[in-house]
Amino acid sequence: MIFHAAGNDGVNIDSTINYHYPIAIYRNGSRASNFITVGWNRALFDYRLAHPYGDYGKLNVDLLAPGSDIYSCVPNNQYDFKSATSMATPMVSGVTALLYSYFPHLTMKQVKDIILKSTFRPNQIVNKPQTKTQVQFSSLSVTGGIVNAYNAIKIALEKSGK
Repeated sequence: MIFHAAGNDGVNIDSTINYHYPIAIYRNGSRASNFITVGWNRALFDYRLAHPYGDYGKLNVDLLAPGSDIYSCVPNNQYDFKSATSMATPMVSGVTALLYSYFPHLTMKQVKDIILKSTFRPNQIVNKPQTKTQVQFSSLSVTGGIVNAYNAIKIALEKSGK
């Protein structure tokens, strides 16, 4: 599985797709099935839920994940709070690792499907990144949701018949 940080420019990558390498689209127009592009949200359930610098796209950003104020390692054996899609993307790869560790029989396609179907989809009006334009949070990504480990485990249990 390839996990791709959407970017931190606050742009719609559907219209600037060639700028954000790598991309999940082959030269023949087909899509890579093992590719998840992750956007960035904040833990503010109001108009600020979508981060103003988080890239988005209804066609090319699969889901969003928490990426603000993440306590992270920094040089010189230190820790600090960091924010960006590079903080959000490991949230999705971590949920994927959790699924693979408990459900090793699942295929990559099944795990990706679970990750995308299990998102939390807030019915929230937010500012579109880099603007004050109000949009539905669901318009910012393919799933319109935020990664959700609990829902992913529930779906994996159902698929496994447990």
